Amino acid sequence: MHLGFPYDREEDAQNPRKWMWAVDAWTYHFDGALRRLETTLHIELRTNSAEEEIDIWRLDVVPLRLLDERFLQILQDRGRTFWQCRKSRFVSYLDKDADVSYHEGERFMVDFQAYKDANPDSLDSPDGLFGSKMPDYIFETDQPPAEPDLLLMPSEVVGFQLRTNKWKHLKVDRVEDVHWDYRAFDHLIMNPDWKGLIESLVTTRLDAEHRTDVPFNKGNGLVMLLRGASGTGKTYTAEAAAEKAGRPLYHIDCSDLGTKPDQIKANLQTVFKRAKQWGCILLFEDIDVFLAPRARDDADCNARASVFSHGLEYHDGIVILTSTSCSLFDKALISRVRLTIYYPPLSKLQRSELWHSFFVRLADFMPFGIDVLNLRRHLNVFAECELNGRQIRNALTTARQLAQFNDERLGFEHLRRAILLTMGFDLSAE
Repeated sequence: MHLGFPYDREEDAQNPRKWMWAVDAWTYHFDGALRRLETTLHIELRTNSAEEEIDIWRLDVVPLRLLDERFLQILQDRGRTFWQCRKSRFVSYLDKDADVSYHEGERFMVDFQAYKDANPDSLDSPDGLFGSKMPDYIFETDQPPAEPDLLLMPSEVVGFQLRTNKWKHLKVDRVEDVHWDYRAFDHLIMNPDWKGLIESLVTTRLDAEHRTDVPFNKGNGLVMLLRGASGTGKTYTAEAAAEKAGRPLYHIDCSDLGTKPDQIKANLQTVFKRAKQWGCILLFEDIDVFLAPRARDDADCNARASVFSHGLEYHDGIVILTSTSCSLFDKALISRVRLTIYYPPLSKLQRSELWHSFFVRLADFMPFGIDVLNLRRHLNVFAECELNGRQIRNALTTARQLAQFNDERLGFEHLRRAILLTMGFDLSAE
């Protein structure tokens, strides 16, 4: 440690001097490998003289031996969590800024190599000098290193959010294991025969992945097409199936794949590669642009459909397609589909079941913040309102926020106001 010195030398009895100490230190930096990063920490302090005694907790940097046990535990937990994420890991993230309505946290795939491949020019260059790299025989072991190395693991990792397809820096302290919602499939409201068929096809396909006697070549994937109007349960079917299977669900909006065949091909190659590496179930939403029959005078349209069909043929995982179209289709693409299900508009009975299902799930999520009995008494009133599944979910989210803002339990009046103000339905007139 370098000795402190005052860097305001003007004598002023009214204003204490600023003093600074420079402390040589090192930590670990992660760039796909763990490397020592040697740096200098600065301790600044205002005091009247060098002899004045001050509380050590006024310093920006304090010795490890003086830390409270709970702070030491935080560093130990952070080190162990980072060690689990140093390669590739699917995690749940408690983002304080996100509106997490019906599950514990947002899902991210932590994979630094994939991040480097996607963003080769955006890697951080921290201040300091790089020292030695952690030996491979330590880095490759499942057991995290001993202290003090364990306490010096990075505080952030980068993760890919499979719902929005965006990379984000994650605080390691907020990273947790994924807790699969195996009951989500039970809440799926659809024909029991279709429901059973989806479960059996997904389960059988995943079981085959663990067998060594099953060759995987083209045409071995499972492709399902879910068709129907918005808010009828297509996306939730995919989400529930993924939760039941314990697999990440990789959302792709087909409009984000591009418009030119070469662009679509390159993006699809990235998507299929990631899905295979991460063991994802793929969800392509709104694939209508690829379903239209081919036309002689539209070369780009034909090429887009051909590129997409070819990609499906050679992907050996599970793919779920959703479409709002019920008539137009490309024959080559449809030939790749194992199962097609049509989702009609929700009936009153289905709306009642859906409302009840949401109430049950919200009660699990916020047991002391919802008046379930009050809401159930008005179940028939809610069911009369011709809302689709997406509108029902949005109404509940708005109502919950109204209740939280007023520090009240979520009840009928909050939901009535949310539906009236956002959708124009007056439930009081029912």
